[in-house]
Amino acid sequence: QLSEKEATIEKAKAELIKDFHRSLTIKDLSKLVGLNEHNLKTGFKEIYGKPIHTYLKDYKLNKARELIISGDAQINEIAYAIGYTNVSHFIEAFKKKFGMTPKKFEMSLS
Repeated sequence: QLSEKEATIEKAKAELIKDFHRSLTIKDLSKLVGLNEHNLKTGFKEIYGKPIHTYLKDYKLNKARELIISGDAQINEIAYAIGYTNVSHFIEAFKKKFGMTPKKFEMSLS
């Protein structure tokens, strides 16, 4: 059984990933779920093991990886779809997380 705070933080995570390409601010998120920013940040890290923005970035990059695997979109389309306005920032973040560029990853699939 989840405590009220845990349930609220889970709701915050759901909101965060529901509109993941929109990148809600912590302030917006805390208003949305009715938990102050401090409790939201500390509680989120306790439950998910990483800060909110790190969690969101990982979520987006994993989503991008799935989109590359599905082969339905170009790298730049994927970058925009997950909320990056700058494709080179996306490529950099992807490489940092997965150890290769999105293009290299895509080529490794065939």
